[in-house]
Amino acid sequence: MEAQQESSYLRRLIILLATATFFEGYDSAVNAIVLRDLARDFGIDVTETTRLTGPLIAIGLGSFGAIFITALGDRFGRKPLLIGTTLMYALFTGLTATAQNLTVFIVFQFFARAFLIAEYATAITMVTEEFPAQRRGRALGTLTAFGAFGLPVVAIVHLLVRNTALGWRAVYLVGLLPLVVTAFLRTKLRETKRYVAAKEAGVKLAHTPASKVLRGPHRRELFTVGAVFFLVHFALLGGATWWPLFAKEQRHFSESTITWLLATAYPLGVSGFFVAGRLQDRIGRRRTGTLFMSAGLVFGVATFHVPTPATMFPVMVLAVFFGFGIAPVLGAISSELFPTEIRATAVAFARSVLGTLGAIAGPVMVGLLADRRMTGRLPDLPLIGPVVGNLAGAVTLAALAYIPAIFVLRKLPETAGKELEVISQAP
Repeated sequence: MEAQQESSYLRRLIILLATATFFEGYDSAVNAIVLRDLARDFGIDVTETTRLTGPLIAIGLGSFGAIFITALGDRFGRKPLLIGTTLMYALFTGLTATAQNLTVFIVFQFFARAFLIAEYATAITMVTEEFPAQRRGRALGTLTAFGAFGLPVVAIVHLLVRNTALGWRAVYLVGLLPLVVTAFLRTKLRETKRYVAAKEAGVKLAHTPASKVLRGPHRRELFTVGAVFFLVHFALLGGATWWPLFAKEQRHFSESTITWLLATAYPLGVSGFFVAGRLQDRIGRRRTGTLFMSAGLVFGVATFHVPTPATMFPVMVLAVFFGFGIAPVLGAISSELFPTEIRATAVAFARSVLGTLGAIAGPVMVGLLADRRMTGRLPDLPLIGPVVGNLAGAVTLAALAYIPAIFVLRKLPETAGKELEVISQAP
């Protein structure tokens, strides 16, 4: 009976935490989908990609704030932080729809992003601490899979509301509705057993500042994990952020064609989460990551080189499949290597600081290199010179960051099938 109750609780845990990853996918996609609308309403020429990088940087910086929020999970617990971040993200998402100028829009999205990333990191931490070692990889794959539905939902919602009086603002309002309900449902969750055990054992959960974590015995693993996040986000978002604009401006796909591609390729590619989740429990985190990053490089670049919707569709499905499959691996390595008393802080640093730097640097570098006005202003260096003014070439260059990411990943200890307490005590 007790085993059945535990199994039932873990299923409920995954379902309720999956909303965090869904909205992480929704929020990450929405700014890219409404980019042309924002440019029109706020007076920005979409062909001048350098002018679009400023808002992307400012909003992305909100993820830095997530480290301070997420670290509170080591002090006050995972459950209260999960509920609090959900409500605060809902608040700023709703406020975004009221923005009357670009500055206000950026401020609201900055805070929304900070609370969302903290919510996402807390969800990863809770799943890692609650699931048994043999099923952790699979559980993380299932959890992160729900993020895949964020983008097609945004695309469909945008298609339905773009010609209404609210326009792009409705996309944020629609995303707000289920958040309020979810916040109350999450009160049914319990605090993680490992956090409760650590607290009862007298571990100093409330006295581990981030600066101490960075100088502590796990600093090597922490910076190595962070480097993987930086490189993967640099490569992945360097392309994904600009694909809708590329498809519209350079491939001349219609809005409905772009929506159809996103709304069909993404759900079909979502199996990458589940395959990678199961695979990393069988062959390990490092081998699974190597496979999915290598294939993600190939097919991600290909989406910027095939010419027609018919040829784009299968390539995009494979790019999404392998790109999505990297997420469970990142979720595992960012949370399994660290002890309970610093786990939330460590996840926040790797994901919110170094991962965010990559998520900002990739799109910004692509935007700068792809801007035709930069022709002649940048040095004619190998690799860089030939891609100036060429969006597809700039994305290809950014995607090469997958290669060092693979080598850095393989420097980490393998954690598949091991109990968290054994992993964190390993020399």
